[in-house]
Amino acid sequence: MWHETGHREEVTCIVQSPQQEFFAVGYADGSVRLWNSSTGSVVTTFNGHKKSVTALAFDNAGTRLASGSQDTDLILWDVVGEAGLYRYALFMLLLDYVHFCVACEGIGIK
Repeated sequence: MWHETGHREEVTCIVQSPQQEFFAVGYADGSVRLWNSSTGSVVTTFNGHKKSVTALAFDNAGTRLASGSQDTDLILWDVVGEAGLYRYALFMLLLDYVHFCVACEGIGIK
């Protein structure tokens, strides 16, 4: 299910949104696609990584998505606005896990 017509890149990670029917799927080409599992279709595609996506995490509301990659960048995406919010260059740190800090979300830390 996780491949669109013409896109055959390897799936490297998957995470389910708090909005149960949505899944973020990371690919070897550095793209992230938001899938609606009810319809089996892609809602949006986020392009910003130069290498394979290695980690994904939604915030508690499912409105922001963090992606980490072998390019050592961490990108925060606005799922509703379908755009990148922030890019953090972590230099030599390879990301294989990201997590939203629930305590930080309510105090204006992004």
